[in-house]
Amino acid sequence: PGFMQYWGWLFVIVTILIGILKSEESKDIPIEQTHTLYETYNHVISIFKLKPIQLLVIIQLTSRIAFAPADAVSGFKMQEYGMSKTDIASISPILMIIGLSLPALMSVAVSAKPIDILTKGIGLKLFTSVLTWIVTMLVKIAYKDSKSTHIGFYLLLIFVMILHEVAGYLIFIASMSFYAKISDPSIGGTYMTLLNTVTNLGSKWPQSTALWLLPKLTFTTCKHKETMKNIVLGNQYC
Repeated sequence: PGFMQYWGWLFVIVTILIGILKSEESKDIPIEQTHTLYETYNHVISIFKLKPIQLLVIIQLTSRIAFAPADAVSGFKMQEYGMSKTDIASISPILMIIGLSLPALMSVAVSAKPIDILTKGIGLKLFTSVLTWIVTMLVKIAYKDSKSTHIGFYLLLIFVMILHEVAGYLIFIASMSFYAKISDPSIGGTYMTLLNTVTNLGSKWPQSTALWLLPKLTFTTCKHKETMKNIVLGNQYC
């Protein structure tokens, strides 16, 4: 509550100060040509008819499937293997700093060659997804005997999560920069909105599918007390 109250009041104070101290100059800006709803949808359909756009849509809808388990499921599996929510949440401020600073640091390089950065970002995130799986498996060992673990494991976890976050931001920034380059200036807003919508859909549906499959593909092996035989349970605990 104290955290939310502090930032809430800070937001209100800064907003009031901007309203009082900031003045705007009136300039004669030419009125842009507007389109009706019917014309806008016609533009969207015409964009979809372009072969390169169709290929781009397919790529954006499928390229993030491999990342879904690492992005959506790893946190739940870490908790299942003994890691507390507090330990996981303690890394969030570090990732937030990365998310705020990386776009500014990478903007110049990404805008020059967005496709090169995009392909490198996808390769890096595939690699960090494998590292995330390895770290998730190590949680079993790190939290086997107690709720606390060695600092070395936390350093490894933070390193992998930062690398994974950097790869994700590289993909996102490169995609936005590429869309800005290829968008037709006359209908730039429609172009950008369409491609951003496809990108968001391509990043969300694999995660939703991964979460839906999580309980269906989770199995627990238990040992019967009397027969001492292994019993496999679906979505249950021993």
